[in-house]
Amino acid sequence: MCNKRPTIFRKTRACRLRRLKRSHYPAGTITWQYRFRIDNQPGRLTLGRYPDLKLADARKLIPELRNSVANNIDPRVFWKQRNTFVFWSNPIGHLILRQYGQ
Repeated sequence: MCNKRPTIFRKTRACRLRRLKRSHYPAGTITWQYRFRIDNQPGRLTLGRYPDLKLADARKLIPELRNSVANNIDPRVFWKQRNTFVFWSNPIGHLILRQYGQ
């Protein structure tokens, strides 16, 4: 009997937009990923899980990410800044900031 860990198998399928991919994991998780190249290096950004993020919503995010690549900004950095701003701009973010400080 072997005590080997099971290998993680992931299937990836391309969407109509070439850089938007759908990844299926063995546990049943489906994620949307944006693939890109910055300075000739491949990169990957996970946008969210299905069904929390629908295909139509994922497609709407692609133009923003393409613009960041065109401006030579790493989409991962752009995504983090974009989502941080959204979090702190809502009322709950202000309450957390007031309660716990910076």
